[in-house]
Amino acid sequence: MPSRIGLLGLVLLAAGCAGTADIDRMNQFQAPYSQGDWWGAAATLGAGEEGIAEDEDNLLTLLQAGSALRAAGSFETSQTALDRAESKLLWKADEIDDVGEFLEAGLSIVGNDLISSYHGNIYDGVLINTYKAMNALDQGDEDRARVELNRADQRQENAVHQLAAKVKALGEEDEQEAADRQANASDVNQTYRDATKPGSEISKRIAAVRGLGKYRDLRNPFTDWLHGAFRLATGEPNRASDLLRNAVVLDGERNRYVKDDFRVAEEAAAGVSGGIPRRVWIVHEDGIGPRLDEFRYDLPVFAPSGFIYSGIALPEFVTGTPGVGSLFVEAGGASYRTEPLLNVDRYAATEFEAGYDAIVGKAIASAVVKVVAQIAAQQAAEQMDDPIFGLLLQVGTTAFAAATTQADTRMWRALPKSINVASLPMPEDGRVVISAGTGQQIADVVLPDAPFVLITVKTVSAGAPAAVHVAALSGAGVATTASGDTVVRPAAALDQASDEPRIRLAVMTSDQAPALVRAANDDNVNADNALETDGRDTLPSNAEDVLATSGGSPPAEPEETVVAHATAKHHTHGPDWWRPHVSLDKTLKKKGMRQLEFTQSVNAGGFVRVVGEFYNRSSRKLSAMYRFTWLDAGGVPVDSILSGWQVVHALPGTHARFHGTAPRDDIMEFHLELSSVSRALGTGESTANQQNTR
Repeated sequence: MPSRIGLLGLVLLAAGCAGTADIDRMNQFQAPYSQGDWWGAAATLGAGEEGIAEDEDNLLTLLQAGSALRAAGSFETSQTALDRAESKLLWKADEIDDVGEFLEAGLSIVGNDLISSYHGNIYDGVLINTYKAMNALDQGDEDRARVELNRADQRQENAVHQLAAKVKALGEEDEQEAADRQANASDVNQTYRDATKPGSEISKRIAAVRGLGKYRDLRNPFTDWLHGAFRLATGEPNRASDLLRNAVVLDGERNRYVKDDFRVAEEAAAGVSGGIPRRVWIVHEDGIGPRLDEFRYDLPVFAPSGFIYSGIALPEFVTGTPGVGSLFVEAGGASYRTEPLLNVDRYAATEFEAGYDAIVGKAIASAVVKVVAQIAAQQAAEQMDDPIFGLLLQVGTTAFAAATTQADTRMWRALPKSINVASLPMPEDGRVVISAGTGQQIADVVLPDAPFVLITVKTVSAGAPAAVHVAALSGAGVATTASGDTVVRPAAALDQASDEPRIRLAVMTSDQAPALVRAANDDNVNADNALETDGRDTLPSNAEDVLATSGGSPPAEPEETVVAHATAKHHTHGPDWWRPHVSLDKTLKKKGMRQLEFTQSVNAGGFVRVVGEFYNRSSRKLSAMYRFTWLDAGGVPVDSILSGWQVVHALPGTHARFHGTAPRDDIMEFHLELSSVSRALGTGESTANQQNTR
């Protein structure tokens, strides 16, 4: 009997989930937080001026407390909370190559995610370092801000690979899970088809999330803009230009202030503007960010032997709520209005949607396995010599199934719904007045005596008090002439002082990139001859048929070079092994690209990684746009979140590197397109220079 009681106790005990305590705390936090009571919200988590007294190792507590303490102006305690949060986050600044690292945090198919600790999202890491940088700026610690922005940038570049690992890991199964699914494959598959068919409640929710759009490669334009503004203030226009270009491209060129800052950086980097003008930057965090609710299918089934519970619980993505909308700014006799830069709903939904199919599949499989377990328990109970215990076992098994059918709805709820920005010249009177759209004045700021000023405003709801912080940036990298005008340090001095590599990446969407190469599965294309072409190759007679079957489209220009996706295996030990895989815009050579080389390897996770390098022999910064297309064994392009146009830059007389990683461990072949970025940005290259060679 003791062993039976122990078994029953374990069954019932498993219904108690540690994660529900997290959810309860978050609900208590949200009430004061949504009213702008920052200290009251922090107190619900045991946090205050002295730090966090309770649950100081809980990631979700640290994230929420860090946000509330920052809003309250307690930057040091906020920094401590966010430091701890970063150390607890599963997604480190360095890349997770091995899916096993993620699987170690996973649970059984019959378990409940709420039993485990909250591990955070990939985008959480970028925002942690971004807010830590803002804390440092508010404290006047520009060195710390630089470190945090560099870490955020590293996270941005690694996010796409971490997201691929996360999606793959969510679909992985251990031996027992695989056996359970296989044993019930027919029921699992049929239930999945019924649950996700067009018009079903699940498919409607998936469509709603997809309707929000996504940020390609999970890259955040606000973080790039903030980092770029910081580099402008420290007199590093080349670095600022690269980062601000990222923000312009990711934002889709909607925010005019970001475009203006990019123009300032480009002119300063080219040495044609005479200096970096003094600026006031305004960051407005508005509203309360998205949340996850639980969405349940409770399907009771009455079997001949008794009641059976069958249910599915899924997280439902719910968009955030706006606060006061755009802010109106009066400065120097001119009027401005903040404009959106980061849609946090869209940012969070990008990561959520990527792995949602796997979550749905596991939830359905879990429901089927639980039904089978209940039937087995009922059959076992009927054969027991102790009818009372048999009844308790049946009830306990059913209770376990119902209690463990819960969705994990934990997420960082203290984020804003949107982040809006404005960039304006430093007013001569040193005063900025900020108001809400209703006309209610939020702040009358007397600016500190500094060449650059960052004002952050946080509003969570209409009528709630706003948090306003003002940071003076010393402009340490900017020299001042006798007349008081700011000038940029010489490029050589910047190069010597720069602590970062000279290679930066920017994400390009396909519709913003030139259609340089079209897939044509034609093995008759001669790679060696193509390398010598001057760009006047013509389509083979069967090209349109081939393109139609391979998912491509006819070329936009009649003289465009057609390049085949090579399917033959190529050895990588020869110096020219890569040539059949690469299409090169000949204008890049005219711009100074030399010594183009490639290496291929397999990383720790078993994924093929290709690294390219070139030398810029010109006297100007060279920008090149590149895109990897990964091919399966049959030479068919594989659609992947790892595909997309990116930009690499090299300063005069330097080498630059760029890389691509296969989306799956069974993908070995690739095709790479290299183009001048100026074509995509529409700076007016002549048609004669737009010919391509392979």
